[in-house]
Amino acid sequence: MINIRTNQTGHALKLHQDGLKGEIVARAKRIYKNHKNSMGRIPFRRLIVFLEENESRILVSELPAVIGIQQQLFHEFGDSSDLRSDLENIINYKWFRKYKKGKHDGFKLAKALSIDVCPYCNRNYTTSHNIEGTTKNVFPEFDHYYPQRRYPLLALSFYNLIPSCNVCNTHFKGDDDPNDAEHNIFYPYSTLNPVKHFNFDFSPLDYSSLIGKSTNFDTSINTLKYTSSKDIKDLVEGSLDYFNIVGTYNANHKGLIKALINKRVNHSNSYMKSLFDNYGITREEAYHILFESYYEDEKLLKRPLSKLKKDIFNEIESLS
Repeated sequence: MINIRTNQTGHALKLHQDGLKGEIVARAKRIYKNHKNSMGRIPFRRLIVFLEENESRILVSELPAVIGIQQQLFHEFGDSSDLRSDLENIINYKWFRKYKKGKHDGFKLAKALSIDVCPYCNRNYTTSHNIEGTTKNVFPEFDHYYPQRRYPLLALSFYNLIPSCNVCNTHFKGDDDPNDAEHNIFYPYSTLNPVKHFNFDFSPLDYSSLIGKSTNFDTSINTLKYTSSKDIKDLVEGSLDYFNIVGTYNANHKGLIKALINKRVNHSNSYMKSLFDNYGITREEAYHILFESYYEDEKLLKRPLSKLKKDIFNEIESLS
């Protein structure tokens, strides 16, 4: 779990706001003109006015504010299936994902955000690219942190669109609502940086696993003792459990951990220091060369399993 507020966020937010300016209202007016709305024509005209007054805030406000706008909408119009149906047609995520020449879309947002790895699991790439010579674009899914089913007004809200991998978005989160008591789901645009509140540990079960010669070890999570708030501790532990991080890592990445341990054992602190001295590079640069990942917290979103690698590296270093 990694926070995705980066130095790209402001640029992406402005792009999203400018790119969709007027689009929601224009779609509503087209639906009205073509008699394809479910609400009566008079209520639908009132809905268009409501959207005109609130479009910008719907697109780029922080989520509590947008949820407040939806509550206001349902209070004024009633929370009916017809209203929800019309909102789904107007604020349409499938339309947003489709390529539209000269228009803002999901691909352009994903490129602007530049989130290269899923923030929920930190194991699958979420990169974006165009297939050369075509209009086909490859880009990640967007998890709706608050699901469209319950929050149709938030379907294209910037802070509700989380670049994520298919496994986390479809197989774990789906339509689960973070507001439901049984779910404790980290919000990637939160001001909290969860990487500072937990570490991956590995527990070797024999000597060969200690030196990276076997996979006879267990991976576990240690919620750091200096985590001051019980709410933060519960959120971190609940989210790691929700996405089955430890189980998934143990089932699929022991070979990588074994190779990392072996590489770290074979490249001692003195070897690392020789890189600093002989080539004039920093500790972080040497780490990047040796372990094909990033050490700095703000760069953990650039490589899969970077948090795991960093924590295992630090644990082995503390033993050497």
